[in-house]
Order: sequence, then C-alpha cells, then structure tokens
Amino acid sequence: VEASDHYRQALQIKPDSAEVHIIWGTALADRGRLAEAGEHYRQALRIKPDHAAAQSNLLNVLRRLGTGKEDAAPSRKGEKNQ
Repeated sequence: VEASDHYRQALQIKPDSAEVHIIWGTALADRGRLAEAGEHYRQALRIKPDHAAAQSNLLNVLRRLGTGKEDAAPSRKGEKNQ
C-alpha cells in the first residue's frame, strides 16, 4: 500500500482536517506535484485561515511555480480594500 492511499483514506475519514491536507500537500510537493500540493494547502487555509504551516508551504509552492503572492491565500473576510 502506497502512502498516497493512506492520505486519500485519511481525507475520506476527515475531509475537514487542515493537518491531513497539509501532510498530503507536503507529500505531493516532495514528488514535484506542486499544483496539486498547492490545492491541498489552499484547502487547509479554507479550513484554518491562520494556519502558519499551510501559509508558509503554499508560499513556497507558489515560488517554485513562479506564481505571485496574490494567489497565496484565500481572501480574508473583513479586510478592507486598499
């Protein structure tokens, strides 16, 4: 059984777990699957918007992809446009 199978099972059991999304995202990033990793980090941030590891990991993935910071995190409610 591959690790990816375990992560998929964990997401089926706990789809709202930011930690599972972060672990799965890290495993994907380690395999060079950066776009998929970014989606899992984004999902973790939807669940826990202030999760520091998810923010940091997403920024690292975006840098590796050459994407700007504007895509880093979902917009936060209550922030004013400047």
